[in-house]
Amino acid sequence: MKQKAKIKTGTFTFADGPREQDRTGTYYYSDEYFRRNAAILNPHLRTMSFALCMACFPSMEAVDYDRVYRNAEKLLGELGFTDFTPNEDYRKKPSVDTLGILLAHKVIRDGDEDCSLIVMGLRGAGYGDEWASNLVLGEEGSAEGFEKCMVYADAFLCRYLEDMAGKLCRRVKYWITGFSRVAAVSNLLGARIDRYAPAYFTRTDDIYVYTFEAPAAASKADRRPFPSIHNTVNPHDLVPKMAPSVWGFRRYGTDDTVFPDIHSEEYLEKIGEVQERVKALNPTLDYDPEAFKTTYRKGKQFLPVEDVPRAKRKQFDEWWYHARQDEYLDRFVDFIGKRISHKEDGDDPTDRERRARFVKSYQAAFSAVAKTYLGGTLSEREAMLSAVKTIYKEDLNTRRLAYGLFKLWQNSDFSYRQLGIYIKTIVHRRMQMTPEAGMDSQAVSAFFSAAENLLYYVVKCLSYDVRRHHFSYFTTLLTNVHRIALGHYPEVIMAWLQTYDEYYHVDMSGRLEE
Repeated sequence: MKQKAKIKTGTFTFADGPREQDRTGTYYYSDEYFRRNAAILNPHLRTMSFALCMACFPSMEAVDYDRVYRNAEKLLGELGFTDFTPNEDYRKKPSVDTLGILLAHKVIRDGDEDCSLIVMGLRGAGYGDEWASNLVLGEEGSAEGFEKCMVYADAFLCRYLEDMAGKLCRRVKYWITGFSRVAAVSNLLGARIDRYAPAYFTRTDDIYVYTFEAPAAASKADRRPFPSIHNTVNPHDLVPKMAPSVWGFRRYGTDDTVFPDIHSEEYLEKIGEVQERVKALNPTLDYDPEAFKTTYRKGKQFLPVEDVPRAKRKQFDEWWYHARQDEYLDRFVDFIGKRISHKEDGDDPTDRERRARFVKSYQAAFSAVAKTYLGGTLSEREAMLSAVKTIYKEDLNTRRLAYGLFKLWQNSDFSYRQLGIYIKTIVHRRMQMTPEAGMDSQAVSAFFSAAENLLYYVVKCLSYDVRRHHFSYFTTLLTNVHRIALGHYPEVIMAWLQTYDEYYHVDMSGRLEE
């Protein structure tokens, strides 16, 4: 009779950004996870992988980046991994060209042979202006920014293999995981190792890749299945829906979800437990997927679409009255993805042409805005947001002016020029008020200089939304921004994973290691 696998349990520590402190959660680990075919989804390994992702977040309790990887180091040490090696980027403030990576190793028994298990964790939070590279897509192949990060991670892994040559077994297994931005890097790296498995002393069924909320960074043109890559995706999260599919992107491997349709029997059965688990992980969070509401603009008010009188409902597509958050995000991303083209691209450009248009016209500006904002200090970011709010409240009579310019959209160049001149004038005036407003003029000026290059695209999207949807796409985004952000919170992801992992429900006393 086959004996039950022994399971090691304990607590892992992770950074809680909103509270600026580290919290704890429970993990269950077994070497048995890595004796199964990697192509078969293992819910226990999936939850354990996300625990490692969260442990890789930079510790909030570290000072001046001193061992910000301490939580991951502690967890992997408890699991029996040795030769823990973080790269230099994990020890310093993030910049555009950095990527935090750590590696460790242990020997496990699989059947009649010893195997080396190499784990790779990547810093999945606290990116700073690293995030700007997410918007560098390139005109073909995988997303250029993510691809460069993957090559960087691969080079670090290859150096580690060389350094560990005397300790490695003939058969090597890989455990690679990542959350959010670095999930895309893990996805691409897993595919690379699969393609060239012999060079990494491994084979497809020994490559265990689990990603969480990964952006789509792979090209649709590469149709290989990569069965050992498992991507957990929350349909209520905006991040995995970028870069847009209509620009020709996808994820390698298989997309799985632990998020049932709202109002389904399964959802109603699970949601109470999930909300309790979210609170246990982070008492400050109030998670309610049903709170999402579509809205529209009426005068100066943003009103729920569901409150539109029946006599006026013909103004909206029927879809707007009962849209769920996941459905809205799908349509919103599709909407902004298709608006990217110019007149010279024709009425129905291809995925490749849309991607090329983004790269040629907007990529540099989007990346610059992200770098200026995310790479700034907290005071600089607050100053930029203050400048935006001040301009909106005090100067943007633009709600009238912009709407008038939208009406002139038949002559888009004229509309763009007029709005551009107006906003540049406002920004210049606000820069004169810097001492009184308490703003860093250099940072704010850089932010608006980059944003200026995006006016054509932004005005184009807004004008189309105003004319066709009563401003519903953008008002819905603004009024639900916190709810949409919650879809990406790691505590929410972990709560759902635990709900679908039997180890968090049954008595484990007879299976735990001494």
